[in-house]
Amino acid sequence: MSALLGSLAALSAPLLMTIGFFIWASLWKGSAFSLNLTKCTVSSLGFLAACFLSRLSASSPSPFSPSVFTPSTVLWLAFSSLLGILIGDLFWLESLRILGARRVILVDALNPFLAALLSGIVLGDEEEGLTGWGYAGMLVTVGSVAVVSAEKERRKEGTDNKDGDGDGDLNGVDVEMVSSGSTRAQGDSSSAAVASSAAVASSSSSAHRKGYLLAVLNVLFDVYGSVLTKQHGSSYNAWEINFVRFGFASASMAAISAGMRARDRWKGRGLEGRRAGKNRDCQGAESSSSSSSDDDDASRAKRIRSSPEWYVLPPLPPFVLFRILLGILFVTFLCPALRAYALFEIPLPVALTLGCVGPIYSLPVGWIVDGERYGGKVVGGTVAAVVGVGGWVGGRVVGW
Repeated sequence: MSALLGSLAALSAPLLMTIGFFIWASLWKGSAFSLNLTKCTVSSLGFLAACFLSRLSASSPSPFSPSVFTPSTVLWLAFSSLLGILIGDLFWLESLRILGARRVILVDALNPFLAALLSGIVLGDEEEGLTGWGYAGMLVTVGSVAVVSAEKERRKEGTDNKDGDGDGDLNGVDVEMVSSGSTRAQGDSSSAAVASSAAVASSSSSAHRKGYLLAVLNVLFDVYGSVLTKQHGSSYNAWEINFVRFGFASASMAAISAGMRARDRWKGRGLEGRRAGKNRDCQGAESSSSSSSDDDDASRAKRIRSSPEWYVLPPLPPFVLFRILLGILFVTFLCPALRAYALFEIPLPVALTLGCVGPIYSLPVGWIVDGERYGGKVVGGTVAAVVGVGGWVGGRVVGW
């Protein structure tokens, strides 16, 4: 029964995440850092309340009992947060910018296979092992999800990239490099074009290597973070695990944001001090010439204090804020709670495989919300993924 509940939890988590993404859609106008800070902070407050409510029964330890929240387990869970949420997400976003979504999706497909390897090595539990049906289901599910995701991304970027290779921002950079190179070398356009093309190819190749390295490191850190959570979080419930992990991530990002804001205030005071000193020293005819410089300093100080930097939360209208908070409820509160529950009820590779079917859920949700329609390749991949999931659940519950 626990295997069935764990499988249902693992399957429900990406559905809730998909619904949450459609709720907030493209409403967030700030940076990825400020979005992660908002999500982690709001969710941590929810997990804090859930920690108290989940320990109200007489048979449970008291909330935040020292027998549960031991220093060593808290540190290990915080370390898993550092790897999976802070560093892993940073690497994932940067690889997405360099490689584009389709290539990152293919690298992400390594996630369950790496989980099967690491869980057997680190956890050393026979329950973490997989049968032949398990490996077959994992291969079919992950492969089908990768096909569906890649096809969806190809349809999205087909109008932007004629060759459909989805290199994120690289195409625009390469075009700019070729254009600027030919402009500077008008006297020898042929040699300039050859040199520029070679530079572009070298730069693109180097960027791709960096992108793939970051994508692989993200998968490694994400999987190892999950392994550490399962290894050291067995005495916690799902709410407490997520409170420690998201609370640590929230505190770390808040500290970074506060440090950057303090730097801005210090720079702003320095500029204002320069302006005051010039006003005291400049007299007569020099005052008119210095007023322009003073105004520049004042405007720079004001801009430093008021510009929406990557570490500053953007202003949000009440309705937009409500939708974003509702999306956070699904994406960063309910979804991680179900994933943490599934992590201890079924083997880690099974949990991660069932948790990667979000692109499959996005098809019916997108059809209901936006009227999106897809071709035979996407439908066939969806059917294959459902068959693979059936193999997983059947293998664990029925004992195939």
